[in-house]
Amino acid sequence: MQATTETLTNRTKLELSCEELREYIRTGEETFASNQLELERVEKEISKARSDLQDSIQPKFDEVKEAVARASFDKEEAAKRIQGLYAKQGRGKQFRTKASRDTFLQSQIEELSSLIGDKETLLREKEQLLVNLRRTVNNGLKDMEKKVTDKAKKQSAINDHSRDIEDTKRKRNALAEKRKEKWRILDELNDRVSEAREEAKRTRSNFRKLMPRATALGLDVLPRIVQEEGIRVNQQYFGLVLDNFELSDPRYQTAIEVAANNALFHVIVDSDTTAARIMKRLEEDRLGRVTFLPLNQLNIDRLQYPDSSDVLPIVEKCILFKEEVHRAMQHVFGKKLLARSVDVAATWSAQCNMDAITLDGDLCSRKGALSGGFVDVMKRLVQI
Repeated sequence: MQATTETLTNRTKLELSCEELREYIRTGEETFASNQLELERVEKEISKARSDLQDSIQPKFDEVKEAVARASFDKEEAAKRIQGLYAKQGRGKQFRTKASRDTFLQSQIEELSSLIGDKETLLREKEQLLVNLRRTVNNGLKDMEKKVTDKAKKQSAINDHSRDIEDTKRKRNALAEKRKEKWRILDELNDRVSEAREEAKRTRSNFRKLMPRATALGLDVLPRIVQEEGIRVNQQYFGLVLDNFELSDPRYQTAIEVAANNALFHVIVDSDTTAARIMKRLEEDRLGRVTFLPLNQLNIDRLQYPDSSDVLPIVEKCILFKEEVHRAMQHVFGKKLLARSVDVAATWSAQCNMDAITLDGDLCSRKGALSGGFVDVMKRLVQI
C-alpha cells in the first residue's frame, strides 16, 4: 500500500509538471506570436522610412545640391562681369567725360553689389536648407539603424523562444515517456499487491487451520479488545511472538518453527495486569483462549552458550527483534540451539541441557526425546 501511495504521488507530481510545461509552451507561443507581430510592425516602419527617404528627402537634397551649383555658377558669372567692368575702365572713348564714366561704373558696381548680396543671401538659405536636410537624413538613418538593431534583437529573442519551445517540447515528450513507464510500474505494483493479498489470504487460512479453534477465535478478536480497552500498541501490547521477529537467514525457517512450536501464537504484553484485562474480556464475552507472555513476569536464566562452529544460539544468531521484546524472545528461544546435524544436536543437547534443532527440523530435546521426519513446506505456519 505504501508503494502504491508513493507511485500515485509520483504520478500526481508528473502530471503537475506536465501541466506546468504545457503552460510554459502556451506562454512561449503567445510571446512568439507577439514578437512576430512586433517584427512585422518594425519592418513596415523601416520600409516607410526608406520610402520617405527615397520619395521626399532625397529629391529635396538633390534640389538643394542643384541650387548650390547654380549659385556657384552665378557667382562665377558675376566675377567675370566684374572683371569685364574693370576692363572697361580703359575704354575711355566710350565716355565723353570722366564724371559720366564714373557714374556709369558706380551704377554697375551698385547693381553688381546688389546682385551679389542677393546671391549670397540665396546661397546662405540654400546652405541652411542643405544642413537641415542633411540633419534630417542623418536622423532618418539613425532611426533606421535603431529599428534594424531592434529588429535584430527581437529576431534573436524569437529564435531563443523557438529554441526554448523545442527544448520544452522535448522535455514534455521525455516526461510523457517517463509517465508511461511510471504507469507501467504502477500496474506491475498493483498486480504484485493483488498477488500479495491473495497470498496473505491463503496464509491466514492455513494459519487458522494449524491452531486450535479457541485460540484462533481469541486471536481474531484481540485487536478489537485492545482498541476498546485503550491498551497502547507497542507499549503495552506487542502482538504475537511470530510478528515480533525476523529471520536472519531464510534457511532457518523450518528450525525456528520447530523450536518455537505453539509459542509462535503466544501474545506478548508488558505486564500481567494488561494480560488480566484482556483475559477478562475473553472470558466475559466467551471469545476464545489465548496464551500471554507478560514481560514483567518472565524469569530469564543467564545462559552460557557453547563456543562451537557446530551449533548456534537461535536467539542470538538466527532471529532479529526489537529490544522491547527481548525477554519474550529469550523465554521462547533462549534454550534453543541450531545444530549442524542430528548427531551434533544430540551431543550438545545433552551437554548444555538445551533443545537442539537441525535445519531440517529434527529436534533433540534436553529431556532426551527425539522428534523428526518429513516437513511439508507447503503448509508452513507463516512466511517469516
